[in-house]
Parts: sequence; C-alpha cells; structure tokens
Amino acid sequence: MMSNSNSKPEKNGALIDFLSNVLTGNFKKLVLINLLLDIPLVIIAGIIALISYLLGGIYIFVVMLVIPLLAPFSAGVFYIVRNIAKGEKIKIAEQFKRGVKDNAFQFFIQGIIHYLVFTGFYVAFEFYRNDLSNPLIISALVASIIVALIYLFMTFNMGMMTVTVKLKSIDIFKNSLLLSFMAIVQNVKTLLAMLFIFALIFSVTILISDMTIVVCILAALILIILPTLIFLIIGYNSYPAIKDFVIDSKTEKKRLCFHSSQQKNLRNTPRVTQMNMSM
Repeated sequence: MMSNSNSKPEKNGALIDFLSNVLTGNFKKLVLINLLLDIPLVIIAGIIALISYLLGGIYIFVVMLVIPLLAPFSAGVFYIVRNIAKGEKIKIAEQFKRGVKDNAFQFFIQGIIHYLVFTGFYVAFEFYRNDLSNPLIISALVASIIVALIYLFMTFNMGMMTVTVKLKSIDIFKNSLLLSFMAIVQNVKTLLAMLFIFALIFSVTILISDMTIVVCILAALILIILPTLIFLIIGYNSYPAIKDFVIDSKTEKKRLCFHSSQQKNLRNTPRVTQMNMSM
C-alpha cells in the first residue's frame, strides 16, 4: 500500500489502494492537469464546432477528430500519470511540457491511426445493424466487436508505453497487441472502471429532466476532472504490465515483447536495442 501521493502503487492495482492513495493523494494535481489540458481541448472543440457549422450538421467523423488533434497534448498527461504510477515527484507544468515535446509526433501518428480505425468500426457497426436478420451479418458484427475490443485494449497500453520507453511506433503497436492478451486482467479492470464511471454519470443525468443542467454537469466534469481521471485509470493499470513485459522482460514468456531497460527519464536516453519476438 502507498503511504503518500508519491509512493509507488501496488502492482496488482488494488481498488482500495487506487481510491485511498493514488486518487485522493493526487486529486488536486489531477484537477490542475485537467485544467492545463482544457486549453487545447477548448480550441479543438471550437474547430470541430466550426467544421460542423460549415457542414450544416454534427457528424461522427468530424466529432472524432478530437482523437488525433488532442493526441499530442495527451502525451503530456500520460507522462505525468506515468510518474504518478512510478511514485515520482510531480511538477505539472514542466512535466506536461516535457511529455508533449518528447512524444507529440508519435502520439499524433497514433491518434490518426486510432481515428481511422474507430471510424471504420463505427461505419461497420452502422452497416451491420441494418440487417440483423442475416446470420452472416450477425457473425460479422460479433467478429467486429471482438476486434474492436482487442484494439481498445491495445490503446490502454499504447500511450503509457510511448512515454515510458523508446521504441519505434511499429514496435509499440506490436507490444500493445501482445499486451492486449498478456495483460488481460489489467485491461479488463480498466474497461470495467471506465464503464462504471460512464454508467454513474449516465445514471445521474437521466434523473435530471432539464437538459441545460445536464449539459452544464457534463461540461463541468470534462473541464475539471474526467479526461485526466480516465488517463490515470489507464496508466495506473497499464504501467505494471509495461514494466514487467517491456522494461524488465526477464523471463522467456516476457521476452515476447520488444523491450527496453531504458526509460524516458533523461533527455538523452539512448534508443533501445530491440529483441526479436519468439512466439
């Protein structure tokens, strides 16, 4: 268990440890981090609103532009969350800037890929749901859901891995695919935690009949804590697996991943030597 906000979290990511130490011990910092993220978030929201206005409607492919546009700045949040997970001292402005500077390009590339993949899944789901009477369509829909879930699990590990070790983007994707299975327990914990938060928010909003109040509540949550809280949940659960399978890699099983003993702590950290995967 952690005794203070700068202590290392338990490797198993116990819920009581997360709530009593990681979340409460760093709550003020999380709010400040979120407020820092609000700057690009508000600008991006304005861009999306302008595009939607020019197109004459709200389209999912326009709204999802937030993924690649916000990705470079999320690097700064993940960098700070990584340090929280390691129990290191937090300097919000300095570390946010450092995270963005060192990882913005890789995060942007990943954001573009995420945008294309998730947009593709959305189009596929919309196509399949129009003909659920066809067994082949139902089979294709189930297969798409499984693939989408695997890709979602990949994203849980991708951001934290990018700010933690120096690997090429292709190796980060390979490792993330492997960890979607090898770190299945952590991935499921992350998914369940996110579903619980969204379900809780949904439950509260449906009890309120005034849509103005609902919009204000959602806006306040997004501007004050929600994005950073999601980043923290993802990072807290994914870091132990990344440390075991990517950084340490001491056992034959763990050598399945491209790994590094070097973390992105220093500006001049040398690039890692990659190992071949032996399945």
